[in-house]
Amino acid sequence: MIPLLVLGIPALPATAILLSAMMIHGIQPGPRLMIEHPDVFWGVIASLYLANIILLLLNLPLVGLFVNLLRIPYGYLAPLVLLLCIVGVYSISSSGFDLGTMAVFGVIGYFLRKLEFDVAPMLLAVVLGGRMEASMRQALMISNGDYRIFLEGAVSHVLLGAIALLFVLLLTARILGVRRADTAKAEQE
Repeated sequence: MIPLLVLGIPALPATAILLSAMMIHGIQPGPRLMIEHPDVFWGVIASLYLANIILLLLNLPLVGLFVNLLRIPYGYLAPLVLLLCIVGVYSISSSGFDLGTMAVFGVIGYFLRKLEFDVAPMLLAVVLGGRMEASMRQALMISNGDYRIFLEGAVSHVLLGAIALLFVLLLTARILGVRRADTAKAEQE
């Protein structure tokens, strides 16, 4: 919550959803949030305290029930969750298009999960993409369309170097992981 409220940068997928909700209501999280919208800032802080108290009061007596909920077979739980999603989406605007959009993105999410993609970075990209695009457009307008503005200054060089190093390290780890898996498979045969 601290990076979101102070800098306007979500650190987790849950705070990215909170950021998008604030932006929908015209509230820009960041350094001026306490000055421009103190009611929202202190409301969030108060809700965190209240949520902790309520969780304490609910979790202590109901922990046995929560454990039993984990024993529900996936075959029963998945249709119930799907039904709640359909009712929630349809109740907002009574639109078949919204249901279709939910279905399409549900299928995309299913295949991304099967291909072992992490969904959290994609959620962050959806939430932060518009802000990044607006900032890039502003920088290009300042530089009269010259992309070299992104290569000026020591900070950009450090960031680009860190990105390149991270890319090389991830690629190397992936290659070594594949080779180790192939070697282990060959040894088993």
